[in-house]
Amino acid sequence: MNYMFTQFRKGGMMVNDMMESMPITPAAGQQVSFFERMKQYLNPAQLKQAIITSKDTIIEMGIYLGIGFLVGFALKKYSKYVLVALLCIAGLIVLQQFEFVSIGFNTVKIQDMFGIKSAQMDTDMMTMYWQWIKLNASIVISFSIGFLFGLKVG
Repeated sequence: MNYMFTQFRKGGMMVNDMMESMPITPAAGQQVSFFERMKQYLNPAQLKQAIITSKDTIIEMGIYLGIGFLVGFALKKYSKYVLVALLCIAGLIVLQQFEFVSIGFNTVKIQDMFGIKSAQMDTDMMTMYWQWIKLNASIVISFSIGFLFGLKVG
């Protein structure tokens, strides 16, 4: 079969009727003009993907900001009850260590439910914790801001 390839320039992209669009890379020594870069940045497909991604991220950050606020507010307002609850949880952990009770939960399903990514477990605990913070930076920051604001208001 004989295919005819037609190429034309469209918005800083080289478009081929047999291939998907691909960005044009400037030849060595050439610089891309300001307008060409703006055309690439304002590409409708890229903008649509950025808006969808940012919308999901903003919703996720808002949810964790609200959760952080509620936790901070509850901690400040009901600190006596929170202290009793923490002591009960610590007591259960001690009882589990001495094998008086057995408590089991599936951390993978809990992380999936909240959309939290897990870090690699091939290093020490501090490095793993830092990797988890980097993976979930938007969650950590929004929860922390909400928590501090909740402590201030409560």
